[in-house]
Amino acid sequence: MIYIYIAYNRLESVKISFDKMANILMNDDELYIICDGHKNEHDKTRVESVRNKISEIVNDKLKNIAINLIFRNNNYGLQKNIVEGVYNVLKNSKQEYFTVIEDDVVVGDGFKELLVTFQTKNDENVGTFSGWFWPINTNNLNNSDFYFQSTFVSCWGWGAKRLLFISFVEEFMANRKSILKLNWSEFKTITFGLNTTRFSLQIIKNKFNFQKTWAIYWYVYNLKKGKKCLYSSVNTVENVGIFSGSNYNDKGDRLIVNSEKIKKENIIYNTPEKYLNEYFAKFDNRFSKIINIILYFINRLK
Repeated sequence: MIYIYIAYNRLESVKISFDKMANILMNDDELYIICDGHKNEHDKTRVESVRNKISEIVNDKLKNIAINLIFRNNNYGLQKNIVEGVYNVLKNSKQEYFTVIEDDVVVGDGFKELLVTFQTKNDENVGTFSGWFWPINTNNLNNSDFYFQSTFVSCWGWGAKRLLFISFVEEFMANRKSILKLNWSEFKTITFGLNTTRFSLQIIKNKFNFQKTWAIYWYVYNLKKGKKCLYSSVNTVENVGIFSGSNYNDKGDRLIVNSEKIKKENIIYNTPEKYLNEYFAKFDNRFSKIINIILYFINRLK
């Protein structure tokens, strides 16, 4: 398996996330560490401290792993660093699958089992997997641990089929704006029944160059190709950058990071989109439907 670790200047996150990832690597795995260059002199010290910590953990824990260090001299920025960085690793590889972990994502005990399931099931309808899903109530889906598929694509502790991502990047490089042009059915899907603007706004901002992110392109690309994302009913990663290192749980019905090894034998093939529709309708702006209709027509302009 190819593992790609993306880092920049967050030393405290790296201390946790890189060390945890090192614990799940096997001797026959390949590890690529991509660290972007500093933006300015203030950033330089922080970037160097991250690289020193990574080298320290490599020398301490990963002496038997094939490791490739890609420490950039120039600052690529998030979008280019990930898209081109991952692409350049994959195009020279013969492995079928890969996993990407960014420096603010901490993997839990069930993460390795999730990616192994993704590999062994090899479902044609599933192009990617992720260790994190929205905190929906799963009681109505099943009372036990299980895997499920969704049209939503998360990029917190994720992986995919190599050839699918290569095709995505080649289309992205050729004409990235065309990826974001959606028909009405696709637009309703990505906004969960027009109940949230968080993805439609990303589309518009990227399409008109107000923002330069990459994950929204990957999400939309999978949707257009009819590829779904595989998840666990219990989150197996934690984003310490956003949630300040703490799990969160609401009356026992939210997905949380798993602390014990979980065993699952079945994959639930009916996806939980209706539960996401309900989730966003409850928590997002009550004018989301109106805003989304306007954003849809703006998206169709260009």
